[in-house]
Amino acid sequence: MDAACVLHSTERTLRQSILSAPGGVSMRKKDLGKVIDEFSDSAGELRAYYTVVWTKFAGQPLELTVLGITAEHALLSLAVSWEVFVNDFFVAAINRRSSRYKEWLRDRMRESIETKFGRRASRFTQIGLPRHPSVKDVLALAAKDERNIPLKDANSMVSRAVEWLSPDYSTGFRRLGPDDKDFVDALIKMRHYLAHSSVSASEEMDRALRRLERTQSYRDLGRRGRRVRNLGAFLRTWAPVDGLPRIITYCDVAQEIAEKLRPVGI
Repeated sequence: MDAACVLHSTERTLRQSILSAPGGVSMRKKDLGKVIDEFSDSAGELRAYYTVVWTKFAGQPLELTVLGITAEHALLSLAVSWEVFVNDFFVAAINRRSSRYKEWLRDRMRESIETKFGRRASRFTQIGLPRHPSVKDVLALAAKDERNIPLKDANSMVSRAVEWLSPDYSTGFRRLGPDDKDFVDALIKMRHYLAHSSVSASEEMDRALRRLERTQSYRDLGRRGRRVRNLGAFLRTWAPVDGLPRIITYCDVAQEIAEKLRPVGI
């Protein structure tokens, strides 16, 4: 190897070391398509997991009990995966194109400064935000204590997407229909019920399932009239139209909604 090749190789190695070291600056952007694909894979795996248990315990003495517990576990995992998916979608979208989010953040910061110190202080204050926020920068700015971005329901998710994301990344959120948003809300409320089992969580879940029952697209995934007292039994029960346990259809619909959020060309 001649001297020029050695020098080139050394420079490349040094550059890679700098980018991978703590404090190094990498221009690599988070892959938004991978975020969507990973959620779809996760939902598909949960569908397969329930199907395997369903087949294994068919006709067994504890079949209904096992399937109810499995359905609850699958639903809880699906809801957590959805929260992680939406958080990662926002982080990736801002990491790739941050101008809209930075404009929103500067406005909020100036409002805060003006409220506390007056308009003149706000004008004199320089707000320095990174030109190309890294994934860690986005998490630090958008998620308090670097937890998942707090999005309590479907409407807040759509509103944040419109405020924070560039139009090509927020289009899918803006195009979600009322039925899709009712599905997301039901998924969130069932997760809260499974996590807390409080009276309040139960009532909120029942309201969300009643709204879902009134939709045209997902009415068989909701519940009319009677309260859901055993969520596992509700989820393992076959939906009249699809002819499948509700938990399987929940996984399928979550995949479909995630695909609706996929930007063109990704």
